Amino acid sequence: MPLRFTCAPSNVTVSASLHGRKVRRIHYGGSSTVTGRARNPDGSPVGGAGVSILIGDRKPLALGDTVTGPDGRFSFRVRPGKNRILHAGYRPAADSPDLACSRSLRLNVRAGITLKATRHVHRGGRVRFRGRLLGKPIPRVGKLIDLQAFDAGRWRTFETVRAGRKGRYRASYRFVRTTAPRTFRFRARARREARYPYALGTSRVTRVRVG
Repeated sequence: MPLRFTCAPSNVTVSASLHGRKVRRIHYGGSSTVTGRARNPDGSPVGGAGVSILIGDRKPLALGDTVTGPDGRFSFRVRPGKNRILHAGYRPAADSPDLACSRSLRLNVRAGITLKATRHVHRGGRVRFRGRLLGKPIPRVGKLIDLQAFDAGRWRTFETVRAGRKGRYRASYRFVRTTAPRTFRFRARARREARYPYALGTSRVTRVRVG
């Protein structure tokens, strides 16, 4: 079971960032690196010190550990996953129950989603869409997916469907106003929702030829 820690004020300072930022957004399946530095009260570096990378706010869990170099600097690669709030914590003394922690970092991960569609339909025909939401966990009630078409210079939602517990969804659309051959661009969008631990994400663009 992962250990829980408590962060408390300390004379030792620990700074941390995600590639130089306090908030970073990455694509689904991507990783990021926490870098930082531990310093003594006089500003000198804390070399050879164990640093815990923590996940969560009030009583964070230990995600992993790393060690500072002679200059007090450290780095830790965060594996792919969902949205997370991270800290870096250092135990100022061996018998200290609390950690000196950095300010919180926020890692936002774009939702991963796929989209497949009928590649060619006749005028007046129906294009069928299907795809899958990749990130887990998916709420029991499912997850809303916006189907969008690029029209007049921007993406427009023409239908919203709900992906099931396994993340799969289906939809269809009939072209009733297309009078000349044309290629349309479509994508699927997963919006941010309180019960789904990922940021807004979109699928790759799929092209459909009508005519």
